[in-house]
Amino acid sequence: MQKRGKTALTLVGFAVMLAALLALMASIGARKDGFDIDEFFTYGLANSYHQPFLNTETGRWISGKAFSDYLTASGHAHEYLNVYENQIADVHPPLYYLFVHAVCSVFRNPPFTKWTGIALNLFFFSLTQLGLLLLSARLLSDGERLTLTPSALLPGLLYGLSAGAASSVVFIRMYAMMTMWAVWLALALAALWVGGQTVWRMRALAAVLIAGFLTQYYFVVLACMLCGAYFFARLARREFAAAGRFALWCFFALALAVGLFPWCLNHIFGGYRGKGAMESAAALRLIEGDSVLNIMCGKLIRREMIERERLRLVSGLKMAEDALFNLEAALCAREIAYVHRVAYRYRIHSQSATGSRRGGEWETHRPWLIAMRDMLLRRGELEPYYAPLLNSFVLRLYKDGGIGGVMREFNGKAKPELALDGLNRGRMTGYGRAVLALCRKGGYPAVYPLIAVCQMIKRKCGEAAFALRAEGEKPQ
Repeated sequence: MQKRGKTALTLVGFAVMLAALLALMASIGARKDGFDIDEFFTYGLANSYHQPFLNTETGRWISGKAFSDYLTASGHAHEYLNVYENQIADVHPPLYYLFVHAVCSVFRNPPFTKWTGIALNLFFFSLTQLGLLLLSARLLSDGERLTLTPSALLPGLLYGLSAGAASSVVFIRMYAMMTMWAVWLALALAALWVGGQTVWRMRALAAVLIAGFLTQYYFVVLACMLCGAYFFARLARREFAAAGRFALWCFFALALAVGLFPWCLNHIFGGYRGKGAMESAAALRLIEGDSVLNIMCGKLIRREMIERERLRLVSGLKMAEDALFNLEAALCAREIAYVHRVAYRYRIHSQSATGSRRGGEWETHRPWLIAMRDMLLRRGELEPYYAPLLNSFVLRLYKDGGIGGVMREFNGKAKPELALDGLNRGRMTGYGRAVLALCRKGGYPAVYPLIAVCQMIKRKCGEAAFALRAEGEKPQ
């Protein structure tokens, strides 16, 4: 009876807390003035009929009717296949936009209002709160059965009062929905750990993974971390069958998600957001040692830029000096364009630097890696590219000795060159800050097996995306 009383009290407390938080979020939403441009794209991609983007050419007037037709579902409600097709032209998966279109199709009076998106995000916020309650109860329970106590309300309360929660609700994008899937993923993994790998729990896990992937691609990063932790925890307990079964279900979910929206491969590995993104992608691939981009032949660079930026080949560098030159040029360029056809054939002979080199990958490429690090420092670009630079260092150790080689050699060889002081952490990515901290403390080798698995998955998906693009771009 006492247990039932605590459960009832907790449920009543949850209902009161949720109502109060929803009222708070609604009051914040009421004060929302204007829209971010991405919020216009939310409505446009969800509701426009075969017009993913408006023509926003400078100086061109867009009439009120054209703008309204773009943002609303009037005249073409419940056209879900059209939403799917619109997202092919975008850089995001379609699930959130399908929900937005469904709500806009049902509630068409008024035809355009901020409350359509805010109300949908409030719905996702409510499910997030429910997930936090169940997750807290699961973590606080002694056995398999859930135990609802008032203390299980605390995580939901803290999250509900945070600036992040308020921002995700009033910002009409897919982040409130992604947060919901993240919480429910943690709940699914906790249930698997405590209650065992029943079929329905594995199906629930797969459903959450698919839904999260089709909501926002950033979800994959969190999923890799949480699922990787679960996988290695099973291995640590020598539960190899359970770990293998779990991995198969995760790969099945990934394959099904890609099958449902195969254009995701081009979004993730082949899509670019404007010229700046193209330049950034070129820099990333050059840092990682791209076998095509690093070749100087087949490229035209304005002499004006070469002289203005004082671009020169590094004297004495015998390996990858072209990659270093092209990297610096890409960082300095204001625009990059390419011709999409074969214009140059490259032949490697036995007397080339590549064919005649001696020693392992690390010994051979270390001068280039150091020179690249120094150039990025000199240009003030090391912080945003710290993570790919570290990956490039690690790749040479991996090629010499595999995963074990990285774990053995990283602290002795790579750490002295990468554990840098004085870096501006505010200009680094979240992953860059994390690997920098691990590098400085010597903990990177311990987590590298998980990182290696994630990088392998990314590499294989990239190869698949390239193969798909290459097949589609063959002359007919």
